[in-house]
Amino acid sequence: MGYRLQYVIALLVLIALLAGGFALLNRPHFVPIRDDIPADFPATGFSHTYFETLLQTYVDADGNVDYESWHNSEAAMALLHSYLAAVSHFSPEHTPERFPSSDDELAYWLYGYNAYVIKSVLDNWPISSVTDVKAPVEAVKGMGFFYRLRFEKTSCKISRSAAALPSEVSSTTWRASLPSHSNQS
Repeated sequence: MGYRLQYVIALLVLIALLAGGFALLNRPHFVPIRDDIPADFPATGFSHTYFETLLQTYVDADGNVDYESWHNSEAAMALLHSYLAAVSHFSPEHTPERFPSSDDELAYWLYGYNAYVIKSVLDNWPISSVTDVKAPVEAVKGMGFFYRLRFEKTSCKISRSAAALPSEVSSTTWRASLPSHSNQS
């Protein structure tokens, strides 16, 4: 009986070590947004004009994103980073006066999420699929892109795999992803 107990204990220790190693290797990597908020950002409300301008420039009528051109444009990358600085600084939780309606809040979450996903694609460019971004140990395909990389937003951190909406909008989490086609969003 003593031999079996030692075997079970050794097996449990091995499982714990493997699980700990997996968690350590795949721990989230937080990507801070340290750019300045645009000088002409409105003092009230929340403007998505910067991001909308980028979408109009780099997304065609069929929804295909020209990641190559976007990635190669320093001005476009700076504009995206400035927009994300505003997304990171303001939020419905911390500056509710900027988001007077639930539509304003929802627009913030959806635009912000999409901007973070596009930034991640551009940061890892060239890739033909988001699943090209690998975690050191992947139990699930795409884990490197949708789980491991996370961004700071105001005083909390969010990942692209599940960004919690405010409780008054939804008590659940939502997921979205890019299709795994080259140069498409």
